[in-house]
Amino acid sequence: MTNIKKILDKKNEYMSILLIADPSKKAVRKYLDSSDLFVMFDCDKPVCAAAVIRIDEQTCELKNIAASKLRRGFGSKMLSYLFDYYKDKYNYMQVGTGNSSIGNISFYKKNGFILSHQIDNFFTDNYEEPIFENGIQCEHMIMLEKRL
Repeated sequence: MTNIKKILDKKNEYMSILLIADPSKKAVRKYLDSSDLFVMFDCDKPVCAAAVIRIDEQTCELKNIAASKLRRGFGSKMLSYLFDYYKDKYNYMQVGTGNSSIGNISFYKKNGFILSHQIDNFFTDNYEEPIFENGIQCEHMIMLEKRL
């Protein structure tokens, strides 16, 4: 049985899960303290985490979502929870992922996000080490958006 909790302190305890989605501790630290952090537990073990920040009065951004085991439905269940949690606070949720993250783009689209825009050279400008996925260098941030 899974349950989701909003984490108010000791957010760094969940760094190992968050690093599944974002390989840079430095990048995660930049947003973690100012984020709402939600963690899904399965039999008291953390199996999924999500960090969300406020962008403006109408929009929040999913900065990170990661599951310790893929293809178990944890990510989709977390998104459903977040959509419900934020629907009365914001009109939109946005999320960014790498141009090389084909699986992530598909996951977000299956969960109701649509392509919004691209931030050119985001990963090459902001990450010390190059990132490769699916044989493609991750260079640009693909932004997606969902109406809540």
